Amino acid sequence: MRVGILMIAALAAACAGGDSPTSPSGQQENFAWTVNGQSFTASSNGRGALRAGAVLSLTGGNCSAGAIINLNVPSLAPGTYNVGPNAVNVTWTPDARTGSAANEAWHAPAIPRVVNNVLVAGGSGSVTISSISSEWVSGTFTAEAVAGPTNRETGARMIQGSFELSFRERTIC
Repeated sequence: MRVGILMIAALAAACAGGDSPTSPSGQQENFAWTVNGQSFTASSNGRGALRAGAVLSLTGGNCSAGAIINLNVPSLAPGTYNVGPNAVNVTWTPDARTGSAANEAWHAPAIPRVVNNVLVAGGSGSVTISSISSEWVSGTFTAEAVAGPTNRETGARMIQGSFELSFRERTIC
């Protein structure tokens, strides 16, 4: 009887944690970042990695706060890739839930726009893919993101973070 209970407990433990698989190095799935020094961690149902053709798309969302970050990298190989047109792009939305805040985002590279007869563009940074396999991707990123054209707030946002994610189907938040 005791062995049977232990086997059931072991089986339950082995099946648990479906929301946070472990990487080949034994790390738990994670996506964390800071924006101007404020820390965010993606919820267990707020992180995802997708390979779409030759593009790596990463999403981190703190579902309770509505904070979302998206990274798109035009490569599926380890290396460091710079932000730029037709290259890496980073988008930060501080509150994607509802209302006017959902329309505000910061971009690197910036979406070019004219403000007071001046072309505003910019944004910089990079994404480093440290490791990538058929099941897992990990790395780091930094960006200086510029306010989007519909933002009430202006000014750049300094963003940095890290990710360790599995490739699997999921719905974000």
